[in-house]
Amino acid sequence: MTDGPPASTVADHDGSVGRIMAKSETAMTSRLRGSLTPLVILAVAAVGWVECSSIPPGPAMLPRILLIIMAIIAVLMLGRALLGKTSGESERIFTDAPAFFITAAMGLALIWAMSWLGFFTSAFLFFVGFVLINKHRNHLQSAAAIVIFLGLIYVVFVWALQRPLPPELILNAWG
Repeated sequence: MTDGPPASTVADHDGSVGRIMAKSETAMTSRLRGSLTPLVILAVAAVGWVECSSIPPGPAMLPRILLIIMAIIAVLMLGRALLGKTSGESERIFTDAPAFFITAAMGLALIWAMSWLGFFTSAFLFFVGFVLINKHRNHLQSAAAIVIFLGLIYVVFVWALQRPLPPELILNAWG
């Protein structure tokens, strides 16, 4: 004996009936979750900026440039989270808890191994492990990204800034 849907529901464009409140709560929750990461990045950039005040102006230039880049990216992420369209589900970087913890352990192993394997060898092994653990499908693209990243690190720190990195055990054995 009903003539239509109850007042608390509405028909979607595809004819299905859904609750208005549930849809707006889901979208709002998704936007808030998407805002958390950029807000944390902005906080880290702000703390880093304050910490750079104790460094002389010349050496503080590179960290401050990186902090500005971090803040710009965080603001873009925040804008996307708050103003972008949402499907009701937040995007996750890690969807698999064991992969997350394995990656975190690999990050600690990277720091530990750097002193006796060297930066480039340790970073290469970390990135290869990251690609395999997180099941990236395009291995050629991943390999290119790894080589480009390590090449940029070499150009910036070793060549341009002339800052030594930990000595390489494996690379030095070749030549």
